[in-house]
Amino acid sequence: MPDPQPAANVARRVTPLALAGRIGSTVALWAVVGGALIAPINWLRVLVIAFFGLLGTIEFAMLMRTETKSVLHSTFLILLSVAYWIVIFISSLHATPIIPWWLDGVTLALAVQGAFVLTFTDAPDGATTMKRVFGVVFGFAYTTIGMGYLARVLFFQPSASGALLLFFVIVVTKFGDVGAFALGSLIGKHKMIPHVSPAKTWEGLMGAFGASVAVGAIVMVLAGAKLAPLTWPHMIILALLLSAAGVLGDLAESVLKRCHGIKDSGHVLPGIGGILDLTDSMLFSGPLAFYYLGAIS
Repeated sequence: MPDPQPAANVARRVTPLALAGRIGSTVALWAVVGGALIAPINWLRVLVIAFFGLLGTIEFAMLMRTETKSVLHSTFLILLSVAYWIVIFISSLHATPIIPWWLDGVTLALAVQGAFVLTFTDAPDGATTMKRVFGVVFGFAYTTIGMGYLARVLFFQPSASGALLLFFVIVVTKFGDVGAFALGSLIGKHKMIPHVSPAKTWEGLMGAFGASVAVGAIVMVLAGAKLAPLTWPHMIILALLLSAAGVLGDLAESVLKRCHGIKDSGHVLPGIGGILDLTDSMLFSGPLAFYYLGAIS
């Protein structure tokens, strides 16, 4: 693994061209996600989640392949992720969609066992061999299972309320990102963790909290009782938690990128970077939302 890259002393400047690309990518993505959520078709919603989830896994697998030179392990990671999403897609076709309770445990066990079995093809090569095993297990848990929690939120309620809850989780998390970016760019002076992400400031964090609660309140007013089991107090608490989880997810991906010596996880989305650059916050906020909703139900 390349040595972690030192953090820059100043935040990366956003050029007008990069900003235009970021806005264009954001509008296009929201059109896709919004259209899928509005359409009363569960399998279509799952396909959109699976699309972003699988592409995120592929990005991680390509980073892993570059580092460990293992085509077998990176390919196995992608195939296991495909199998995971096929099971969820089949579940979405049922009249009352329920993701099998055993799915995460079984596939994670397969990730561990399969990763070790693949090491039998060559003589152990010290840390490189262990990186291949770790890459499969961690990569699957991080990118696939993490994204899978969005599907679990979708199916949390048997009615259309599940789609509203998923919409709430996505917009609150992503607008937290927007609030952090906007306020941090305008008045951000006090850096949070400059050796990990020089652009993150405490002022930006406050912007994330404010934007998440404000957007959550708008959704709550428009949806009302359809967001059950969320009440106003729980909405505020969850919005703050989702905002914090989104920031942590972004910082976690910053660690991942620095350890690989790259600026973006990919170049699929102009102005944003790769799929992991887009979904990193959701990989942390999705599981938190699912378990919080379960705790208050």
